[in-house]
Amino acid sequence: MSSEENKKKLTASVVCNARKAARLSRRDVAKSCNVGTTTLFCIELGQFGTVRTARDIAHFLGISLDGLVMNHPLPIPDQPRVKKAYAINAFEYHRRKQHISIAELSKRTGLCWSTVSKKSLEAIENMNLYDLIRVASALGITLEDAIRPYDRRELTPSDRPKRVCVSVNLQNPIYIYKEKNNLTYQALAHLLGMTTREGARQACARKKAADHLVLRLAAHEHITLEDFFEKYSITASDTDKKNRRK
Repeated sequence: MSSEENKKKLTASVVCNARKAARLSRRDVAKSCNVGTTTLFCIELGQFGTVRTARDIAHFLGISLDGLVMNHPLPIPDQPRVKKAYAINAFEYHRRKQHISIAELSKRTGLCWSTVSKKSLEAIENMNLYDLIRVASALGITLEDAIRPYDRRELTPSDRPKRVCVSVNLQNPIYIYKEKNNLTYQALAHLLGMTTREGARQACARKKAADHLVLRLAAHEHITLEDFFEKYSITASDTDKKNRRK
């Protein structure tokens, strides 16, 4: 049995035991948490859905989200109040405080960029519980801290991910492509199918260009991979410079 399957069983047993200790039927809990009895039955079998469902059930039974996952009835911590106009979610807050880029967080968790770059509190609540566990673990925070709002005014200009400094990189055809076509990193990110320019910056900084990214650019140019490497190589770049001098 995998560790994730084992964790699901532990989580399910906490829900079932807490419900029975409170002498509540599945119908009582389901009605109070606004979920179906079938949904609650599935949860008690270890088939958890969204973070919102897990939180509502855990808090109704008087235990924290961390207690639910750790198979230990931890109390619900007090949550500070934050004005809605200044509220940001835990991913954004802790990622910036720890100077972690979206690309790096995605790499640490094994989750896609769109999952770890969520901006709203509602987006986190609609996540799968076990995806939240992976992100919270990567950021070194509790699950309760991962679902609470933070005040954006606590962030300073220095609280931002460290950017990769890209110097002239004529070993990388993606960098040469960007320079020859006078593209911004944001425009290059769009062509590479990325959501942020930081990913494009890192693609240009690598000593060896990722083949799947080069393939996307070649397809955009309507040329073969071999023709792309020939067109955007050091030799082609040097030839252009000579022509400009003439």
